[in-house]
Amino acid sequence: MKKAILAWCFQYAAAIGVMFLLAAIWHALVVLRGIEPIILPTPLRVLEAAIRERETLFKGFLATGMAASLGLTLSIALGSLIAIVFSQSKTLRSAFYPYVLFLQTVPIVAIAPLLITWCGYGAHTVVLVAAIISIFPIVSNVTAGLISVDENLLRSRNGHDHLAEPLSHRCVDRCGIRQHTTRSCHVGCGESRNPSITPALDRWPEL
Repeated sequence: MKKAILAWCFQYAAAIGVMFLLAAIWHALVVLRGIEPIILPTPLRVLEAAIRERETLFKGFLATGMAASLGLTLSIALGSLIAIVFSQSKTLRSAFYPYVLFLQTVPIVAIAPLLITWCGYGAHTVVLVAAIISIFPIVSNVTAGLISVDENLLRSRNGHDHLAEPLSHRCVDRCGIRQHTTRSCHVGCGESRNPSITPALDRWPEL
């Protein structure tokens, strides 16, 4: 127990130490090179401004956080439905799955100006951006989890209806659907370009 606590403290102490080191280097560069604050302020100036405008920052954080959470929720619901359709139809999966993978590679900064032009400024645009960022990783990962179910287990379920409920749980646990779904939600929270795109592209002809 003590070793675990010490390891935990060391891990976070190292991260905090690196943060202070980078802040010190940043401050030294600004002071030594005489960079104007309007171009690059020192960390102390940034901290002072954050404390001075804390109420405004907190209100903005709440508004953006709520809009982003709503966008993520919508993308989870819609992405899961699309993944279920893909898992049930190989034709639809072959037709649309490559475009899902392709759209994962499009950076949001490339389409954000268009969304602002079309939809204007406001919370609804933030919801739309959050949904676009997260829906494609969710679709690809949930689809991969659903189609990984063992055919033998499905046949066993069809032949033993009285075991359908517990067997369905075993299918989910054994085939990694929960793992894929959870991972897709984590990816969808912050990644517009998913690291799993490359292995997914390699796996696509088999899907």
